[in-house]
Amino acid sequence: MAYKGRNMVERVFNRMKHYRRAATRHDRLDETFLPNLQLILIAIYLKKHSQKPN
Repeated sequence: MAYKGRNMVERVFNRMKHYRRAATRHDRLDETFLPNLQLILIAIYLKKHSQKPN
């Protein structure tokens, strides 16, 4: 059971690396990094859940 959860978390981190801002931590301040990280996670979520079925 733990492996399944770990695998899901690792896949999310892999998807986040496609966004340069998160991969390189372009924003140094937590006040700017955390909101950008939230936007990236929202974009990943929407991209995954808004795909049209074939």
